Amino acid sequence: MSCSRLPATVGVLLAAVLALTGCRVTGGSTQVDTGDGCTEITMPSIDVSAPSAPATLPGVVLAPCPTTPPPAPTTELPAPTTAPTTTSPPATTPPPAGDPTSAAVQRGWGTPVGGDEFDYVGAPDPAKWYPYDGPGHAGNGIRTPDAFSVNGEVLRVHGDATGRTGGMEYTSGQYLGRWEARMKAPAGDGAYHPMLLLWPDAEDFPVGGEIDYAEIFRGDRQSVNFFLHYGADNSQTYTQNHPVDATAWHNYAVEWATECVTGWIDNVQWFQDCNPDHIPPRSMHPTIQLDGFNGNGPYIPSDMYVDWIRQYAL
Repeated sequence: MSCSRLPATVGVLLAAVLALTGCRVTGGSTQVDTGDGCTEITMPSIDVSAPSAPATLPGVVLAPCPTTPPPAPTTELPAPTTAPTTTSPPATTPPPAGDPTSAAVQRGWGTPVGGDEFDYVGAPDPAKWYPYDGPGHAGNGIRTPDAFSVNGEVLRVHGDATGRTGGMEYTSGQYLGRWEARMKAPAGDGAYHPMLLLWPDAEDFPVGGEIDYAEIFRGDRQSVNFFLHYGADNSQTYTQNHPVDATAWHNYAVEWATECVTGWIDNVQWFQDCNPDHIPPRSMHPTIQLDGFNGNGPYIPSDMYVDWIRQYAL
């Protein structure tokens, strides 16, 4: 079987391939078995054994054979970073929770042992209160249970034009303790005095003492008074005409201890007496009163409101 001659360019390409493998190729012709016959290839004379003299082919540029393997590529890792240092603000002590105007809350008086939230509807709770029914303070007007009403949120005490008004006492007392009540009194008649006080269980005033921890004289309700009654001659120490807009809600608190009697309005102290001879000697209970001071009138109809009253052990 005869062999056909391939073009010289094929030989050039084949020689280039062989050169890349590092083989020595000499010029001449050779026959190649392609599987269906033989082909004679004319090979140009090329010596690629010397790495310093790279082979050249027409139209082809070959790089010199490397003498040593190239260094392995390295990837430089980024330098570790450190999170920036932050400085936390200094810790602060949180203010006491709850009503900031409540002496009981802010001074840690604990859980009430008595009192009334007035969160029901109708007359004051008879298990807690005894309304007066008879002559008013010093014979002025009439005290009647009809003057009281509770609307599910607050207690209202109403005084009418004829001196019919209200006062009531808590049904249990204690020796020493703390009390706080939230009260407001819209502008009305200066002859009607809204009052929060402690009265002796033994009904032996003045020997048994009396603590009026909020009493309002003025009709515009712009000041409040504190009175501590003591002794057989009804002596008193007091703070009078303390400026307060009593038409707005305020918390009135009192602490009766063996050392002192102290009063606060919205957790701000406004009265204190530490004379041991002035301290009430026996158990007392709280009362809520709208007292008349003008006989049977006429009066300007007036009201007082109490949101709650709370009693605490000492």
